[in-house]
Amino acid sequence: MNAIFRILGKGIMVILPFAVVVWLLFFLFGILEGIWILILDMVHFIVKKIANENLDTTLPSIVVSIGLLLVMFAIILYIGYKFEKRQNAIFVKLGEWVLSKIPVMGSVYYTIKDLVSMIGGSSKDKYLGVAYVTIGEGEILGFITKEEGEYFWVFCPLTPPTSGLLLRIHKDKLKKSSMSVSDGLKKVVSFGMK
Repeated sequence: MNAIFRILGKGIMVILPFAVVVWLLFFLFGILEGIWILILDMVHFIVKKIANENLDTTLPSIVVSIGLLLVMFAIILYIGYKFEKRQNAIFVKLGEWVLSKIPVMGSVYYTIKDLVSMIGGSSKDKYLGVAYVTIGEGEILGFITKEEGEYFWVFCPLTPPTSGLLLRIHKDKLKKSSMSVSDGLKKVVSFGMK
């Protein structure tokens, strides 16, 4: 049972960035869709009046909903299984390539992918740790991304985490934390409540 949850979790980690980008695309095209729905409703009304019969002869919506949920569960489980067996799955690479060609969506996708990998713990090799950077009288939380001689490169996300600062700081001016990267990210995302 744990193996199924592990595989399902990996499937969700692969699907989530794609799902958010698709959701954003649907949101952006929703405005145009509203106009088309109005037109289609008028056409549907006219056709019903001409045909003089009810055109709504579909399956009950609950059966369709359950079927869609089962299909989505199976697809996510399959993708998680394939991703666990082979990290560089061809459909993931193909999807990333397609998204990288879309100007804004590519950067949104990779930002979400990095965020998901940080939360999921698969980014342990990307960050060297969590540190506090002194700014004026206070400190801000940062993630050490690279060591370069006597300096560290530190990414300090802003809250909400839609942007951040990349700072090059001397090692003596940095206060390292024992906090894990996942805990640091949770603190940023939760506005310091966790």
